[in-house]
Amino acid sequence: MKYSVIQKSEMSRYDFGHDLLSPDFFLPDKVEMWDALKRTSVRTLSNYFDCIDDTRNSCDGEVICYDLTDGLPKFFDGGKNTSYIGSTKKNALLGDFAISRLRSYLGEMGMVEERNAPQLFSSEFIILRAKGENLSTHTLFALCMTDTVQKILDRSQYGTEHPRFYEFILQELPIPNVLLTLNPVIIQIVQKALQARDSAREMHKDVVELVGHELGLNSIPANDRIIYQKNYTQTFTQGRIDAEYFTPWYEELIEIVQSYHGGWSFVGDICCVNGENFQPQEDGVYSYIQISNIFRGGEIAGCITEFGQNLPSRARRKVGVGDVIVSTVEGSLSRIALISEEYDQYLCSTGFQVIRSNEINPETLYAIMASPVGQLQLKRGCSGTNLTAINADEFSKIVLPHITEDKQREIQCKVSKCLELRKASRYLLQCAKEMVEIAITEGETSAMDWLNNQGM
Repeated sequence: MKYSVIQKSEMSRYDFGHDLLSPDFFLPDKVEMWDALKRTSVRTLSNYFDCIDDTRNSCDGEVICYDLTDGLPKFFDGGKNTSYIGSTKKNALLGDFAISRLRSYLGEMGMVEERNAPQLFSSEFIILRAKGENLSTHTLFALCMTDTVQKILDRSQYGTEHPRFYEFILQELPIPNVLLTLNPVIIQIVQKALQARDSAREMHKDVVELVGHELGLNSIPANDRIIYQKNYTQTFTQGRIDAEYFTPWYEELIEIVQSYHGGWSFVGDICCVNGENFQPQEDGVYSYIQISNIFRGGEIAGCITEFGQNLPSRARRKVGVGDVIVSTVEGSLSRIALISEEYDQYLCSTGFQVIRSNEINPETLYAIMASPVGQLQLKRGCSGTNLTAINADEFSKIVLPHITEDKQREIQCKVSKCLELRKASRYLLQCAKEMVEIAITEGETSAMDWLNNQGM
């Protein structure tokens, strides 16, 4: 059992006159961390940054909306392009810093990058904007990733249904003086991370487009026919009677694949599908990939590590290097990933199909399933009412082109480079975080020495 004892007269030092009675708020570890930051600081976050509360409930054109989980990779790669926002959202500008304040999503944060549409964030994000040039949001980003600040935010939450930390905690957060000196260095590191990430996005876009170009699929067939008909024999053969399944544009797409000069095969004929259930040991420790852990571009982030007895019942597939995992749930069909060494022997949800092929390399198989060729066929195969999904039988009927070996090698090279760039961007952010932690505890010289030892 954890408890805290604090004099009532001392409480105002940490709750700033809000008369809070939450015991977590005054736990010794949080108080000690706060005092440690305070000893290195003369000013607070509110001296350097504004909390932006510019909101809107509607939009005139297309916008990009970020909801909770979109910041889990520390980069806002996801987001939904839409012209209907549905609820109150916060406006953000290039260079702003966004951080989630909900308990389950405290690690979600990132810089607002340049996009081709206005960017809006869930009201559960706090948007911060630099007041001047003394301290940048890049440095604030690195500070908020540190274990010290994450623990402080975790201990500063209130509520039962959806606990969240108080905004005033951020505003009153002591800013270590050393960060003002290191600000230019941290900006450079974070900017390199953002640049590597942007290059990875472009590389991934090239990979997906390469599949279309190779098949001569310069544009997706138009879904513009309102009326079309099929005879009973065709519906009986397919075992489907839902009209959307027989939409002509699906058939046109499949005809394009089947006319590819390299040939084609059904998934069930060219891929090994791992449908074997794995039973975790109750006292064993496992890392688990959920559908929500897959982000745009096939990145895996935010996986949980738990004892087998605490894992959900759907954690029943073991994956290995070279597997491609494909979400079968409609609404999440784009959540596809290639398993690299980093995620070897992880468990994944039974909401994925786990596939590999001896004739198509893993990178190309991933690229096909992530391209319109795979996505439209996955969508076509979905059925059901409560939880619409593509079942194993329909999944096995997806047609795959036998991409030529030279193109497979090109795709493999591009996908590998994309993964390397993402890994580099994550490493750079980790360096920025560790540098700040060392600077706070050991000083500027130690932080710079450590950074130089990293070869930066």
